[in-house]
Amino acid sequence: MKKLCMGVLVLILLLAFTVDKTDAGSPKRYPKVKSGIIKYKISGMNEGTEVVYFDNWGGDEAKYTNTTMSMMGITKKTNSLTIITDSGQWIYNIDLDKKTGTKMKNPMYDQFAGKSEKELENFAEEMLGAMGAKKTGTEEVAGKICDVWESQMVKTKTCVWNGITLKAEAGLGKMSVNTVATEVIDGASIPKDKFEVPSNVTLQEVDLSKMRGGWKPK
Repeated sequence: MKKLCMGVLVLILLLAFTVDKTDAGSPKRYPKVKSGIIKYKISGMNEGTEVVYFDNWGGDEAKYTNTTMSMMGITKKTNSLTIITDSGQWIYNIDLDKKTGTKMKNPMYDQFAGKSEKELENFAEEMLGAMGAKKTGTEEVAGKICDVWESQMVKTKTCVWNGITLKAEAGLGKMSVNTVATEVIDGASIPKDKFEVPSNVTLQEVDLSKMRGGWKPK
């Protein structure tokens, strides 16, 4: 399951981390959508909801997740917040119940920042091909027409609208996890405090480059 989740994560990062340049030189994670609110329903191994707020073309993003996972008689609840700031450079993962979290530099940021749109497209296509992912058509999700990408290798189906994943299906049967957008509000005005770490949270900074020799995309 861990291998499957990593495959899904890489696939979604490749599809969503499209970096374009503004006139001022700041990268855009979502070149076609400046701001928005997206509400998701999560089903399968995890049951619950997720709400994503983003602004500045995805340079600031906050994902509030509330789920319950049941497996082999064990129930685990998650109440978490993931914040992406500084044009996608920094990632905060926060447990809102324990009031603890981590701060780390996005391991894919340096690989993508400063690249041309064509270079990014070529890189993404190479990686997607290596994972067996193919574009198979289009699908409407929450009123938006999405491109559909499927990979039999890691058993995933991902629907992407303007660089934003609106639907993700992974796994089979009882081992599946499905996330589907139920509402998309593009152009919404987002309060700045949505992207701030709560004052009662204790953070630990994590340096991935010092963990087991570091990690970087090939």
